[in-house]
Amino acid sequence: MSLVVVGSANVDLFVRGQRLPEPGETVFADTYDELPGGKGLNQAVAAARAGAEVAFFCAVGEDSGADFLAGFLDTEPLTLSATVTSAPTGRAIIQVDANAENSIMVVGGANLAASSFDGKDFKSRVAEASHVILQQEVSLALNLQAAKLARDAGTLVVLTPAPAENTSNELLELVDILLLNEHEARIVAGLDDSEEAARSLSANRTVVLTQGAAGAALFSHGAPVGFVTAPKVESLDTTGAGDCLAGNFVAHRDAGADDLDALDAACRAASESVKTAGAATAMPHRAVPLPTQSAGTKDR
Repeated sequence: MSLVVVGSANVDLFVRGQRLPEPGETVFADTYDELPGGKGLNQAVAAARAGAEVAFFCAVGEDSGADFLAGFLDTEPLTLSATVTSAPTGRAIIQVDANAENSIMVVGGANLAASSFDGKDFKSRVAEASHVILQQEVSLALNLQAAKLARDAGTLVVLTPAPAENTSNELLELVDILLLNEHEARIVAGLDDSEEAARSLSANRTVVLTQGAAGAALFSHGAPVGFVTAPKVESLDTTGAGDCLAGNFVAHRDAGADDLDALDAACRAASESVKTAGAATAMPHRAVPLPTQSAGTKDR
């Protein structure tokens, strides 16, 4: 089978220092880098490096940022389809402190400018895939187009609802697998307790609730299924760790692993990713081997 990732592609502007500035404060940084990122691009790279067959659909501008991202993705084991818009390629300004904590602001640009992807290739790729992976750094219209095409084709819809604010109920109704952290779960469910939120959200779908360095919990049919502990590692940069987990979880699921085994492999991959600075560039290459047997079906 194969995966389709529909999502954002950004140039990440990384600033690293000893601590993050308080509001109104100026602090010195130690280093500065420009690296490929965006939740869609990160997840596509993570799944492809895990060994899945991946088609990544995104939107970019007519600028040097688009050239930079294309140059990076040309070296990755995936198929890229980039729609060119009049808006500039997306940017993310990422500050990372000495404890690997980060603060991120995203300029959507081209990611938000595209409301649909036209063409037979997009529709056929979605129809042939086992899973379509979505995030919320693109327009709601684009996510709804992809989700509706997937639902009509019997392709599973995976969503990481970040940013979580204003998550659409119309989109949620089309989602089969929801991957989110504790903060996002509380926002999306409108509840104060993250576990209660995950239970509620899993009534009609599978939910993966990530809990940072502790690991991740799996929920289905309104109840917990199991918990996977993440390996203890010394973290350098946590940027993109959730995307690494998402891409690896779906890649292992596509290859035939059951959900708990896929989540275990995903947690181990995410733990590897935080040892390296950056987002997409930190995604590990086959951190855990994929199952030898492909699922070969689209059972919902």
